Amino acid sequence: MAIGTPATQTYTAFDTLSPFTWLQVPECQHCFSVVGGASFDPQNSSSFTVVSSVDPICSPSDPFLTPSSNGSCLYDGGVSSGFLGTEVLSYSCNVLCLRSC
Repeated sequence: MAIGTPATQTYTAFDTLSPFTWLQVPECQHCFSVVGGASFDPQNSSSFTVVSSVDPICSPSDPFLTPSSNGSCLYDGGVSSGFLGTEVLSYSCNVLCLRSC
């Protein structure tokens, strides 16, 4: 899986109970060790956009999401925290084709 523009190979955690995909960024504190430095740096991607504090996903009804003073949407789930953004995800699919004789 790759993320961003240009596409960067990285480790990703899909949260199947929410609309979020989790990426570790270089500024991450108290994070797991990433082999080969495969964290995602949004500053190196031309397609990354920070989710605004007025975006409907940054709803006051979600106890983990809060608008920040700089206009972004912050997530704080206790164990994990960070900011929300949108980005391009890409993947390749290797398909084995079988033919009948």
